[in-house]
Amino acid sequence: MDENLVEKLFLNIKELENINESIATCELAIYQKNLDAIKEEKTKELNKFLKYEAKGFDQKIEDHEVMIYKILQRNNTELDKLFNVYDEFFISVLRMMENAILNQNITIANIVNIKKKIEVPGKTAEEYSELYKILIANVQKKLNYSSIIEECLERFKWIIRNVRHDANKVFIYEYLGKPAIQDNAFEKIVKRLNNRLSGKRRYNSVLKSFYYIKMKKIMKKNKKKIIHAYAVSKGVRKQLEATKDKITMEYNNNI
Repeated sequence: MDENLVEKLFLNIKELENINESIATCELAIYQKNLDAIKEEKTKELNKFLKYEAKGFDQKIEDHEVMIYKILQRNNTELDKLFNVYDEFFISVLRMMENAILNQNITIANIVNIKKKIEVPGKTAEEYSELYKILIANVQKKLNYSSIIEECLERFKWIIRNVRHDANKVFIYEYLGKPAIQDNAFEKIVKRLNNRLSGKRRYNSVLKSFYYIKMKKIMKKNKKKIIHAYAVSKGVRKQLEATKDKITMEYNNNI
């Protein structure tokens, strides 16, 4: 390995330590912010859907708040189920990254100590060669841990993209009723009269249909997404563990 690389790494050690300490905190904050945004977006979409349907039957949301509350609660429960599996995925990658940062910092400390030993005069050529060999092995180990950290950072981005993708695929609110505004004046009058007679009952039917039928479809799609996300999470954990074991094996072979 190039001696200039060793020197550059040594000069940037303190900067690397400071950066690494803040990575986990920042990534967790970014993840949580995105999840909060997704939940807010989906809640707004559902509220917009319910208000639109209510308008089609000349109904006030307040007159149906019990059923609407049940719909919103069930919707949020399903969102939380999806989020929970991605939370576990994110945390497992985060723990792996924290472990890589810890081992990287230990390796950096070893590099510093070994470099100090190398700089002490009076060594034989064989002693110098052995120390330099260990130094190079530690530099390579540090770089390998950096690769794990970078891979974890990419996984964080993937998780955020995918949880949003899954939420958009699962939580879709098709409009069931008809809009209150009609082009024909006579149709407007007929619509208004019908709504006075049965608008409340028909809107309540729409709400019940959403709660008992539409939500079941959402739950079914959500379950499939959760199972798939869990399988991917398991595969990624195994891959990262294998990479960590490979780093240890490579280091042992190099010293």
